[in-house]
Amino acid sequence: MLSAVEYLAYLERFASVNMLQKFITFNVEVNEVQKLPSGKFSVSVSGEHIIYDAVCITTGLHSSSPSFPDFLRSAKIDVVHSSQIHDFAEKAAGKNVLIIGLGESGSDISLITVKVAKSVTISVRDNGSGYVVPRITGNEVSDLNTNRGRGRGETWGPSEHKRFAESVIAAQASDDDVALSKLSKIWTGKEQFSELEIDTIVWNYKNNALPYNRFGTKNTSFLEALKLGARIIGEIVTLGDLPSGTDLVICCTGFAASKGELVVGADINHRNRWRHVVDLNLGPMISFVGFSRPAFGAVPPISEMGGRWWAAFLRGDLEFDVAAAAIETQEDKTYEESLFKKDFHRLKSLVQYHRMMKAFGDLLGVSPPLGELRKHHKGIYERVMRSTLSGAQFRLVGRFMSEKAWKTCEQLPLPQHERLPRSAFNGVMDECCQF
Repeated sequence: MLSAVEYLAYLERFASVNMLQKFITFNVEVNEVQKLPSGKFSVSVSGEHIIYDAVCITTGLHSSSPSFPDFLRSAKIDVVHSSQIHDFAEKAAGKNVLIIGLGESGSDISLITVKVAKSVTISVRDNGSGYVVPRITGNEVSDLNTNRGRGRGETWGPSEHKRFAESVIAAQASDDDVALSKLSKIWTGKEQFSELEIDTIVWNYKNNALPYNRFGTKNTSFLEALKLGARIIGEIVTLGDLPSGTDLVICCTGFAASKGELVVGADINHRNRWRHVVDLNLGPMISFVGFSRPAFGAVPPISEMGGRWWAAFLRGDLEFDVAAAAIETQEDKTYEESLFKKDFHRLKSLVQYHRMMKAFGDLLGVSPPLGELRKHHKGIYERVMRSTLSGAQFRLVGRFMSEKAWKTCEQLPLPQHERLPRSAFNGVMDECCQF
């Protein structure tokens, strides 16, 4: 995973190599974009109106404005947003702290503050925190789970996850170290679970969270905070719900969503856009790139594929059928609602990583040629199937295929531990333990 500094450096190198700097203007403010009767677009830039043939909105999923629960605006106690604190330990020392939100920042902040605060309480939405996974599972990065092989029919379903978690809980309750060791080998490839790995399995089980029906949270710090005395309560919606004695509220509630209000007449619901990119009422000459959040996976590759599709459309390589796009958009919404039941209405940018990447890849003719790779490039085939799904895999064929992408795919890491396939699950579990 790249740090913010590394990612910025990558963007700067990309702009330099492709000589894009001359097209970029910094330190100007875009106030409004409006489609004209002619089909062109009037863009208000620092008070000046400029006419463009096409516009791409890439402002990202979130604005720079911290998001606060409305009921806290009248609170008489210290209420701050996580982005406004530079030293959490100093701010929380000796106080009764309430943390609202349990995403990446809320999880980290709970562990920092519990060591110095008088008390720490974490408020979590009633539908839970999403599917929690450590960044490292066993001896491998968890991102290796975002591969094609584990996205197919051999992936565990709800019944397998349920039975496995219940077996872990039962083995732990009965101090059955032999069963725990066998279960650990299935899950991690190691002889023994770490305590944190067991805590994660139990947390997801109790919250009915699966790796494909919730958004992902790759942060387990809050589980450590709970062991140090932090406690979790449900969602707080009024001042009367605040724990007694609270004197500091830290809002880990993210930033206001970037909904596209910049564009006159745009639908602010990302799901109503074709592939989250094209507003069907405004047409494909204006696009919204970077408004998809994969439940598990990375935002940049999906954003890149959306941008590649739009560039291909502008070049005239692809056509856009509004009627067909409307049908596909409805199909996507139906699929996403069935998959992300708990998060569908709240997280309107949430998508299934593999499905979105493949959709763009197929349209562009750049999806990895699995049959050809399996025949003639077995090493790359193994990595395309079993390593982390990445943008390089969509530059092996078609326009903009590159030798560098082939070399990148040759170097993709392979998982050393293969999770038990679904077809063998019950048989192995029956031999492993009787719970």
